[in-house]
Amino acid sequence: MVRKVEVYRIALNMDIQTIVVNARVLHYMGDTLLPDFTKEVKYWIVSNRDQVVVRDENNDIIEDEGLRGAYDEYISKAMPVVTPMIENLVENYDNEKKIFDV
Repeated sequence: MVRKVEVYRIALNMDIQTIVVNARVLHYMGDTLLPDFTKEVKYWIVSNRDQVVVRDENNDIIEDEGLRGAYDEYISKAMPVVTPMIENLVENYDNEKKIFDV
């Protein structure tokens, strides 16, 4: 049996430093999804009250780092990747639609 986590919604609220997550844990036997073993979490609110173990790019625990707030850890890992993509999206959209022109 193979277990797969599928995150299908992430809503980031930077004003109150929370992340809302919807996810499923799917189980497969070969290529066949086993629906009786599928578990779903909707609207899980993650903040810095939730502590996570700091891990490296291979998902190995970094021993000296200890625990960190889940929101801060997500922001420190995701924002450097996501921000340039969003900036590019806004620039391209504005080039086509001119919604940000003054």
